[in-house]
Amino acid sequence: MVRLSGVYKRRTRGVALLIAAAITIVLNVDTLSLTTTLWQSATLRSYLVEHAKVRLSQGAPVQTVEYTQPDVARVTPVDTTSATKTAAGDQVLDDEMAMLGQLFGWKTGIVPFFSRGLGPVFWSLVGWLLTALAVSLGAPFWFDLLNRFMSFRSAGNVPDSTSKEPVK
Repeated sequence: MVRLSGVYKRRTRGVALLIAAAITIVLNVDTLSLTTTLWQSATLRSYLVEHAKVRLSQGAPVQTVEYTQPDVARVTPVDTTSATKTAAGDQVLDDEMAMLGQLFGWKTGIVPFFSRGLGPVFWSLVGWLLTALAVSLGAPFWFDLLNRFMSFRSAGNVPDSTSKEPVK
């Protein structure tokens, strides 16, 4: 059973890497290009940071539910024609879509992309590979890494408050 689970894990990693590579190439998400763009454009970088702060301050979307008959547990549909309706927090707005279009995607098409020469194509391949590797690792890996970094930055974990040893 241990050998079988090892084979399953290896194949799952391979499939995840292939899916990540396909999505990366189809969407043209190049880590090196993104890094270079954000490094060189202070205006775009500051806009992204400020826009992210605004989106975080909005919080999670709130959906109101109305009960027309309090004795019945059936919920009435949400009124979407209300004037107080706001965009949900998980929807991509038009200006955000335009901003993503500046950072990712096929701007000139695939044929002019490969006619640029071998140097830029090589660096795009390296950027795609880095992106595909990062995506294939999955969210649990990145959350664990972020938690380790934050605990290192804050000088370790908080000691257990139920310890029975007196502090000397």
